[in-house]
Amino acid sequence: MKKIVILAMGTMLMGASAAHAGVDLTYTPGVTDVPAGYGVYQDFSGSTPQNWTVTGTAQVRNGTSGDGAQPAGYSGNYLDILGGSSATFDFTHAVKGVNFIFGSIDPYNSVYAVTTSSGTYTYTGDELLDGGNAAGQQSDTANNGMLTLSATGNDWIKSITIASTQNSAEIARLSTSGAVPEPASWAMMLGGFGLAGAVMRMNRQKKAVAFG
Repeated sequence: MKKIVILAMGTMLMGASAAHAGVDLTYTPGVTDVPAGYGVYQDFSGSTPQNWTVTGTAQVRNGTSGDGAQPAGYSGNYLDILGGSSATFDFTHAVKGVNFIFGSIDPYNSVYAVTTSSGTYTYTGDELLDGGNAAGQQSDTANNGMLTLSATGNDWIKSITIASTQNSAEIARLSTSGAVPEPASWAMMLGGFGLAGAVMRMNRQKKAVAFG
């Protein structure tokens, strides 16, 4: 029985390492709630968001102005990325999923996801709507909703960049899921495996003495 369990675990680990790496995009129109399993990484509640870099001009806003529009169905702060600008969020520890509200998606809006092993994935215009029509409608739920990027296989997302060649790209409440464990956590896990192995060896030795 023990041999079967060990072989099964080995097969699972091999399957995980061989799984196809990449990034899947999902767009859910008209949704603003943080999905289960995600934690808020940046809600733009302050005037200066943390862990980000900007090229050009990006401003935290609330309400519709001449440069940006409040994402439909959402009343909190949002980040307004103006034309010719981009905002990059670097995650301290790579994550499995990134999720954020995207308002009035336009054909000139783009998202770039940089992964740990398979490179950079780019989505622009209609691709952001997962096959929909990026018409930039400010009140249409079809153009306002939740965009999710999910790393597949043994890949992880290191950073994302939201860019726009014209005014504007509006995002809100960025959330993440499944961060890479801290080095200390890995050490504890490995220590646990080592302890389990030692206990198994002791049990085998005791049985050998008992039947010897």
